[in-house]
Amino acid sequence: MGRELPPQRDPRTELPFGDRTHLVASVVVAGLVVAGAIRLGLANRAFVVGHPMNVVWIGGGLVAGVAAPWLGYGILAAYFGFALQGELNGEIVRRLGSPRWWGIAALGLGAAGSQTLGKWILLRFTGKMGALDGPVRALATGLGVGLGFGLTEVVILGENQIVQQVAITGFPWIGIWERAVAIGLHVYSGAALAIGLYERRWVPLLIVLAVHSLVDTVAGAFSEGLFTVPVIGLEVFFTAMTILLGLYYGRLRGRLLAGAT
Repeated sequence: MGRELPPQRDPRTELPFGDRTHLVASVVVAGLVVAGAIRLGLANRAFVVGHPMNVVWIGGGLVAGVAAPWLGYGILAAYFGFALQGELNGEIVRRLGSPRWWGIAALGLGAAGSQTLGKWILLRFTGKMGALDGPVRALATGLGVGLGFGLTEVVILGENQIVQQVAITGFPWIGIWERAVAIGLHVYSGAALAIGLYERRWVPLLIVLAVHSLVDTVAGAFSEGLFTVPVIGLEVFFTAMTILLGLYYGRLRGRLLAGAT
């Protein structure tokens, strides 16, 4: 009896990030983020020891990320997107001074555009390496990049709080709600962008950009005091927008997988 041949790979149904190159690259990126967080904690050990909830906040994001180390591509997307956002929105603030509604809208578009571009570029990058070669691979890649992005945002916000010496007191249930909703927004947007790239359609990109811009504009206007509502009302709005984007993602996913059968 001859030697059995290995089963043929089917990119239509095979999950991405299965080979060692992707795994090693993602683990290295995730490891650098963990090392950076530890270094920050050691540099601010007095504050960290006195405010353990700040450590729990960052630790939650790190543990979730390490549990799936291939999310490193989402980590890269987040750092690129936030770096671009800092430069772009910094220039907008310098030119506009203290912006009103139209300026807040410009900042919202700048933030959403930068973060969306970060995801899009990393999805294109992984696509060049075959991570979008099939509907299931594209779907899994988009979900992974979006989740990695959202978890990285949790870590970045937590690190900024330590740098600024902002203590988290008590159980931050509103903050956890907000972050869970934001992670959902990033997951759905990453998946929608991946599906758009796979199908070579621009509509998902435009819808993701519009929804994200609206969310960031409303958040910015609230922070600037342009309107006042109870914080829980603001979180309900953010939740509703994430649900709407999730429904849109579900529609895209249904059509994508139906075409794969």
